[in-house]
Formats: sequence, C-alpha cells, structure tokens
Amino acid sequence: WIEATGAHFSPGSGLSTLHWRRGDRCTSAQISDDPSGRAFACSDFDKTPIPAMCADNRPLYIATDDFDPDFQASLLRAGCFTYPQVFGNTGVNDAFGSFLLDIMTMSMRTERTFFVLGGSSDNPMLAELQDALGTPVPVKEITPTGSVPVSMSSA
Repeated sequence: WIEATGAHFSPGSGLSTLHWRRGDRCTSAQISDDPSGRAFACSDFDKTPIPAMCADNRPLYIATDDFDPDFQASLLRAGCFTYPQVFGNTGVNDAFGSFLLDIMTMSMRTERTFFVLGGSSDNPMLAELQDALGTPVPVKEITPTGSVPVSMSSA
C-alpha cells in the first residue's frame, strides 16, 4: 500500500481525497428517495465541478465504488487518481473490494482536503479515523457549484 500510493503521490505532495459513493447508490429508486442531492452525485461526470477540481487540487485521489470503464476513463482524463490507477488492475470491480485500500488512503494519506459527495454513513467514520491518526484535514461537501466546508460531527 505504501509503495503503491508513494509512487503516485509522495508524502508532502498535498494530497486531497474525494469520497464519491456512487456505484451502489445510483438506482432510480434511491435517487428519487433521497432529497439530499443523490441525483447530483449520480449525474454525468462532466456536468459536475469535479473535472476542474482534478486540476485545481492535484493530486486528487477519488475513492469511488463506480467501476464503470467510461466513468473511470473520465476521471483519468481529468487528471485524478483512482483505485485502478494507483493499485493496479487487481480484478477488483466491487465497492467492498476496494474499500479497505480506499479507507487507508483517505484516512492516512490525505494532507490537504477531504472532499465528500453523494452522502455516505462512512464519511463521519473516515473523519474520526483521520482525527485518531493525527491527520485531521478540512472536510468539504461537493455541491453543483463547487465545495463548501462541512462539519462531520453533524453529517
């Protein structure tokens, strides 16, 4: 894990991370039942502020459970890092398979900003891990127009 992440973003590189819960949360029923903006989290990548964020926050690692090849290719074109790029083509194509390495990356390697999108009960846990490891960073929620600070204690 240390070797894989270090090859892409060395300590001190100012890594930001984005937890984008998407793959298992983007059914039409879940989108319509979620008044907190699931539709935005499930929208087309190019219609979000994230392509610009990939450049503005480089390096930016996106931890997502969406392994659609077109979606992954869009992330890479924008200059973001993702699980397959950093950890290789391990055959992992489900949320649980990548979750442990994503948790380690988000909690232990985030140096600048921890972004969240799509609402997840995991976000407060990740912020607590960052605190426990002595690596707390500002947390911002992605909105259709950019990002805003958020308190994980009330998330």
